[in-house]
Amino acid sequence: MPKDTLRQYLTAADGNVSWRVRAEDGTSQSAWAADADGPGCRFVFDPDRPSAPPTSTATGGRTARSRSFRRRPDRTR
Repeated sequence: MPKDTLRQYLTAADGNVSWRVRAEDGTSQSAWAADADGPGCRFVFDPDRPSAPPTSTATGGRTARSRSFRRRPDRTR
């Protein structure tokens, strides 16, 4: 769901977004995942949250090195 759509409902729902789901195969349907009064699946929309998590870099000290290891077959004597 685009941020602009979520922003339209930010004030009315205090950022809370919820929906209900059910499975359908063209012949049968499951029950709804939550009853009509339940919240169903949900999340809280925060328009001020950054789109990507912040990054950090280490300064000073030792740098990490990438290494790979290979397991040797067991040797019998």
